[in-house]
Amino acid sequence: MSVITAIGLVPHGIGVGTAQLIANDRYVHYGDLIAREPESPLDLESLACRAAGCSGRIAAIEAIWDGDTVCDWFVRLLAITSDPAEETQMATVYWSTAKRYLRRTSMRATL
Repeated sequence: MSVITAIGLVPHGIGVGTAQLIANDRYVHYGDLIAREPESPLDLESLACRAAGCSGRIAAIEAIWDGDTVCDWFVRLLAITSDPAEETQMATVYWSTAKRYLRRTSMRATL
């Protein structure tokens, strides 16, 4: 999105809104040919492995709501370390991913 923002800031150029429409048209036209970020793993083992890779002692795990016009709402799962004071992104959970994951886990729980 930073490229779109940069395009929108060009003097006498197009605005950010128009740049977003252009990006959307490209997604519609090219469909699955556009490389997307792979979905983050949500299983406990994968998240624990990512947390173990943090450079300091983990003081907290934060879940932050975020969203944009392309991806809709999502949650960023962050590991917050105290020494050194950093935040490490462990996962991005999109609405569609959360629905699929919760559906699978609830089905296993009822079996």
